[in-house]
Amino acid sequence: MINNKLRLELLVIKENEIYELDGLKFSNSIFLRPIIDEQDILNYEEFLGSVIVLNQLVQSTNNSGKYLIFTCACGIADDSGWELVNVTKTEDSLFWKFTRNNRQYSYKFELSEYIDQIKLIQKKNRKL
Repeated sequence: MINNKLRLELLVIKENEIYELDGLKFSNSIFLRPIIDEQDILNYEEFLGSVIVLNQLVQSTNNSGKYLIFTCACGIADDSGWELVNVTKTEDSLFWKFTRNNRQYSYKFELSEYIDQIKLIQKKNRKL
């Protein structure tokens, strides 16, 4: 399996701005956008209205297991049918496997790049 390229970006919504997501209005907020192979996967039709949970991304770097990486904009994963992502960590790779709307997704990331992206986004977030 070829490695997928992960880039994490912040979407910053200022106090005087309104951002609507899944029927909810947000201002003065920060959203994490996962860009995989130059595609913002949260723009995929089956991912619309979803958000990424940063602390679950961080935890997934420690051990293999199941993590709530994606959730509904309201914060309740079950509202939009999200299930846990099966994460497998090896010495140099990290794998995501999950099902969304009866479709299987599988990604393989280089572990060091995955961790670097998380550290970079945490640093950017602290500066805001």
